[in-house]
Amino acid sequence: QPKLNEVKSGNHYTDITVDVTDETDVKIDIQKDHNETFEVENGASLTEEGTYKITLTDEAGNQNIIWTVIDNTKPTITGVTNNSYVNSCDRIYVQDRYLNKVTINDDVYTRDDFTHNAFNEDFKFEKRVCEEGTYVITATDKLGNTYSETFTIDKTEPTLNYSTLRLNENVYNEKIDGITYYYVSNGDVIEYAVAFNEKLLNASKVTIGGKEVEMKLNPKDTYRDEKRIYLYEGKVSFTKEDNITNGELKVELSDVKDLAGNASTDTNILKPTTTTNHRTIIYDSLLPKVNYVAVLSKKDNYSKAIKGDTIRWLVQFNEEINIPNNKHWNILHKYIKRSQCKIG
Repeated sequence: QPKLNEVKSGNHYTDITVDVTDETDVKIDIQKDHNETFEVENGASLTEEGTYKITLTDEAGNQNIIWTVIDNTKPTITGVTNNSYVNSCDRIYVQDRYLNKVTINDDVYTRDDFTHNAFNEDFKFEKRVCEEGTYVITATDKLGNTYSETFTIDKTEPTLNYSTLRLNENVYNEKIDGITYYYVSNGDVIEYAVAFNEKLLNASKVTIGGKEVEMKLNPKDTYRDEKRIYLYEGKVSFTKEDNITNGELKVELSDVKDLAGNASTDTNILKPTTTTNHRTIIYDSLLPKVNYVAVLSKKDNYSKAIKGDTIRWLVQFNEEINIPNNKHWNILHKYIKRSQCKIG
């Protein structure tokens, strides 16, 4: 019986070289995909994909029939998009003419789980998945050609880990009932940062006092309590032309959507009253006003103060004044300042 070297019946190959060893002449007939038979010479190369019936016949009439497959095509996966995020159930479709195995995470599916209607049709597999999580689908054919896709089902709104305000060191602030109030005016730079438990579809829209802050994702991997968080940062300053209303500057977020399209409806996220570190901004573009000035002296006639006399005075303002540390001023009340000078 004539022998075909390097090719065994039932195996799959990327290509085949017809190599027959026999002391007598051997007739080589090829039939591809049950179509018409054609004859080739010894040493012929077969590269076209398909199922082959190779018949070898020697001069004595001895025959050897080999069934084999040439396959260079990876299985296909449809119904889902690779590396995508969705917020609903999805149906996975896998097919290949020689499909042999499908794995979805730790679950393995084989020929018994596939459908196959006719010789020339693909083996097909489908599976509907609904549970939240990341799915890795791998399809393998008889030859070992493999194709994989990954997608994530996420039905949960993003949650906020923390938010913070950072301001210039020279910005006046005071702490009242556990909340630190920062008083800003035109030209002061305000930095805002907000961290979420997952990456957002786009940086959320943030406004401070009605003015939009351009937010960007910090590219560094950031962790808090050993969990990955996604930090978005931006900064803003005000000018006279912004027409900002004096008073507390509200911080508001909108378009908080994760990669799957889940939009946050949590008012604690969208309209935070203070930041996580209890900071609030007060915008104040008005100059302070003096309510009254009182001069204090032991002399009855202030106009007759002479060299060596010390004159003291009190000034009351309509708001708290941030006066740098100065040995000439004393703070009697947050609205009242006392100073003195010696004539000499």
